[in-house]
Amino acid sequence: QSDINFECNFCCRCDAASCHNRVVQRGLRKQLEVFWTHDARGWGVRCSEDLQAGDFVCEYSGELLTEPEAESKANSDEDLYLFDLPCPNERMSFRAWMQSDDQFNFDRANKTPEVEAEDDVEAPGNNTDVVIDALKFGNVGRFLNHRCDEGNLTKQLVMIDTIDLRFCRVGFFATDFIPRMTELTYDYGWKHQPNTGRKPRIHCCCGASNCRGVLL
Repeated sequence: QSDINFECNFCCRCDAASCHNRVVQRGLRKQLEVFWTHDARGWGVRCSEDLQAGDFVCEYSGELLTEPEAESKANSDEDLYLFDLPCPNERMSFRAWMQSDDQFNFDRANKTPEVEAEDDVEAPGNNTDVVIDALKFGNVGRFLNHRCDEGNLTKQLVMIDTIDLRFCRVGFFATDFIPRMTELTYDYGWKHQPNTGRKPRIHCCCGASNCRGVLL
C-alpha cells in the first residue's frame, strides 16, 4: 500500500522557492531516458545520472477515467497504461484517520474553509473509483516497467491542493542508490483473477526470481 505524503500548498506560510516540502509539484528534475529494452517488455526508462535513496524520480500523469471507462479499455485491444487510485473504502479509512489523534504531519487548523469542504468524501457522487489513463495524455512515467520483486522505485500518493484521494498525485521515489543507466521499475500491483475463466491478457516478462508470470 502506498504511503501518503502531504506537500505544502497555498495554505502554507512557507517560502515556496526554498521549501523542502514542495517536491512533486516542482516536476521532473532528474535526467531520465526512454529506451527500447530489446525484449518482450518493449519500452523502458533508465536514469542518466546516479539517484540517491529517496530521490523523487517522476510522476505518473494522465487522463482521469471512471472505473467503468477503465474496465471498457481493459477489455479492448488498446495498450494499457492504467493506474488505479484508492477505492472508496480506502478514502473512508483515510477520512477516519484524518479525524483521529494519529494523523501525522498535517495541521488541520491551517486549512481554509474551501479546503475543509473537500474533506467530506461522503458527499453524493464522491464514491466513484478513479483511474489514471496515460495512453493519450501522459509523461515518462507511463514507460516505467513492472517488476515482481518490487523494483527500485516506490510509488507514493501525494496530497497538494486537495485531501480527496481521488485527485491525489502519484510520485515515484528511489528506494535505494541507483547507478546511472540502470532501468527503473516498480511493482504495478495488478491482480489477475484466475477463477474468472478469462485468459490472462498480459504475461509478465520481468525476469525476477519470484516472477508471478501474469500481470493481468
